[in-house]
Amino acid sequence: MENYEIAVLLNPDMEDKDVQAFIAELKELLTKNGATELAEPRLDRRPMAYPIKKARDAFYLFINFKSPSSLPLAVRSELKHREGIMRMAFINKPVTAFMADAVAAAQPAPAPAPQPVAAEPAPAEVPNAGTQTQP
Repeated sequence: MENYEIAVLLNPDMEDKDVQAFIAELKELLTKNGATELAEPRLDRRPMAYPIKKARDAFYLFINFKSPSSLPLAVRSELKHREGIMRMAFINKPVTAFMADAVAAAQPAPAPAPQPVAAEPAPAEVPNAGTQTQP
């Protein structure tokens, strides 16, 4: 499983109910294609660096998730000709050492397996164990 983020730029003329419907549909599409651990979607309306289709701002949608590497191609092909999507990108987010430590800290440590206790033989009595002989 790989860590991904999908970034989608939506047409600013879309109504709020249409945007929310798209988010629900996208989450369903991601889970249907094998995505797990979907993060809460982040949605902002921001100005773009340059105009796209004569629009100067757009709804920016970001969702982080884990999935097999085949998911981006499958989702891209289903959303390719969808009206309202101006741009779409899948970002493969590598797990850094810092992120791996955070993920490991968030997951509970597995309980150690019980070890069978072997009966140890009693130590043999040594005569005069506490005395030393002088030469």
